[in-house]
This record gives sequence, structure tokens and C-alpha cells, in this order.
Amino acid sequence: MIRYVALPLIFLFLFIMESVFLFFVPSYGQINDYMIVPHFLFISFVFSAMYYQRNTTLIYAFIFGAIFDIFYTSLLGVYAYLFPLTVYLVCKVMQPLYKKLAIIFVFTLTGIIFIEFLVFGIQSAVGKSSIGIEEFMYNRLWPTLVINIVFLLLFSYGLKKIFVKFYKIEDK
Repeated sequence: MIRYVALPLIFLFLFIMESVFLFFVPSYGQINDYMIVPHFLFISFVFSAMYYQRNTTLIYAFIFGAIFDIFYTSLLGVYAYLFPLTVYLVCKVMQPLYKKLAIIFVFTLTGIIFIEFLVFGIQSAVGKSSIGIEEFMYNRLWPTLVINIVFLLLFSYGLKKIFVKFYKIEDK
């Protein structure tokens, strides 16, 4: 019973923390033309899919992606489909590999890069972005990766423990 309440609360907490985090960064995530995009929620989806249940996580990824679209983007459906798609792809690629933190770390960062490039491509295609690929990589992708690497270094072990615990609770 606890996982039915705790899992969405964890995702909701990280969803809110992404917004709160941006308040601590000057100019709402923009420092000297750098755009920092925390992907704490996406990281938790990957850990949940790897250590708990993939299908349940994909449902939450879609729901929270839709909420993310409503609150943060002008294009509805982008994150609602990119979050579950990317989590699914990361899990499928990781399936034959061991679930070691270092490997998940690398594939999570690859998923973040995938999401960032697809969002940039979609925004460029519909005319919402006027920057070039070089400016995108230098001003948005690299700062985004740095902040998410720091988050992964600080919280990956804790996320693993939380989702392994949910899995063990379900086995009982």
C-alpha cells in the first residue's frame, strides 16, 4: 500500500524540486546566456524503471510528462511522449547489461541528451527556437549535463535504494 502513495509523491516532489531549483539559479536557470535544465524527474523515472517496475514507471512518466507540458512548455505532448519513450529505450538498451550504478549513470545521461536534442529539434521545426545547433550545445546542453551529473553523483545511490525497497515490499 505504501508504494501506491510513496511513488507518486516521490515523483511529485522531484517535479516541484526542478522548479524550486531554478529559483536558486539566477535569472530562472539562465546564467550568462547559459540555460540550465534540471532533469531530476526523468532521472528518477530511469531509476524506477530499472529497479522497480518498468510498466508502472512508463505510466507515471506519461502523466508527469503531460503535467510538465502544461506547466512549462507551450507545446503540449512533447514531454508526455518523450519521457516514457526515452525511459523505455534506456531500459531496452540496458536490459542485457548489469544494473550497476555506473552503467545506469551513463545511459541516463544519454537519455537526457536524447530528450534535449529532440526537444530542440521539435522547437526548431515549429519555429519556437531561433538558436543554432552550436549555440544550443554550448549554452543549453553542456550546462544541463553538468547540473544533472551533479544530481546523479549526489542522489543516484539513494534513488537506487528507494526503488529496490519498493520492489522488495511488493515481493512480500
